[in-house]
Amino acid sequence: MKIKIGGEFEGTPFARDCLNEENNNVNQGMWNLILSIRDFRLYAGGMKPHGGWSPKVTKEYFGISGNAEKCYNLLKHLKSEIDNAVDIQKKAIKHKKESEANNEVND
Repeated sequence: MKIKIGGEFEGTPFARDCLNEENNNVNQGMWNLILSIRDFRLYAGGMKPHGGWSPKVTKEYFGISGNAEKCYNLLKHLKSEIDNAVDIQKKAIKHKKESEANNEVND
């Protein structure tokens, strides 16, 4: 399922990774988003997620700025928006399949 990225995230490495369909199981952009939410939650609580982690690199990847709490909230909101869009897309596909099945039965 293709993810559409726009607004402030358009043109970022995150958007490029989300649009890349070469991944077999998990979209690389979504994987990075999920881990970054975890990392910023830890960082906002005063813990560095791991020795090599830097908020600067993550902020550049997503094209965001702000303190740890703001970045955490932005990333959570982004994931929520993507999840909602994917749910709508799945419902539309399911509805289309059901309509096609009903049309075949009625023919």
